[in-house]
Amino acid sequence: MRIPQRRYIITIQSKGEVEDEWGGVVDDWTPFCRAWAKKKYLSGREIMSAQAAQSETTVRFWTRYIPGVDTSMRIEHKGEHFDIIAVIPVKEGTELEFHAKTGANNG
Repeated sequence: MRIPQRRYIITIQSKGEVEDEWGGVVDDWTPFCRAWAKKKYLSGREIMSAQAAQSETTVRFWTRYIPGVDTSMRIEHKGEHFDIIAVIPVKEGTELEFHAKTGANNG
């Protein structure tokens, strides 16, 4: 993939312990890295959960290879959060493909 196709800046976040304003420790999302990415929406659907309609969207992202990224992390782009459901190394380890979703289980 050529660099001009990666036109979005995304933040990959990991869940970890951070100190809150009162000195206590809480679990929260913290930045792991930022990267240029290509983004493509794959599908969307409506889900009935707890008698309420919720939507879920599946998205694919491509970035340069970033060591240490796994499915316990999420992607943030323009205030929207995507749970990473698959991390696939492509092009002989020079690039990563992420399958991610946004929706009910987010955050």
